[in-house]
Amino acid sequence: MKIRAAAPGDEATLAALNAAVQQPHVAAHPEHFRPTRLRDVADWFAALMQQPTAAIWIAEADDGVTAGYAVALFHEQAENLFCHARRWCEIDQLVVEPRRQRHGVARALVDTIVADAESNGIHLVELNVWAFNEEAQAAFERLGFETRILRLRRNIAAGDASG
Repeated sequence: MKIRAAAPGDEATLAALNAAVQQPHVAAHPEHFRPTRLRDVADWFAALMQQPTAAIWIAEADDGVTAGYAVALFHEQAENLFCHARRWCEIDQLVVEPRRQRHGVARALVDTIVADAESNGIHLVELNVWAFNEEAQAAFERLGFETRILRLRRNIAAGDASG
């Protein structure tokens, strides 16, 4: 397994891999997620590659096939009345080609992001995972992540006086 930084020219490959994760999200929560077009997603990746606060990592299997990717975003929050200042890395997307899952691809990508964050003086890596995606939750727990925040929601039907 080889992990490398994404470069111009990788956009179409990243967009195609993204479809494998976007489609189940659209199916589970169509009120939130939108179907996408590969060209639009490729353009989004091209723009993201230009952002100094983002890093995109690509996992290539030994046979040279792209096995997955991860998007890392770097954040800073100033101290305020309620919270200390902090810097952290957020794994915004982590996608493994379905046939390559459970072969160490996610672990290699996470390990690369953690090493990159540490080399930049960042000691906290966070990510979000949707509640319906129990398989991803279990995988991230195996990779050392722990639940820190639970986000709850309540849908309010039109005309519901209780909300």
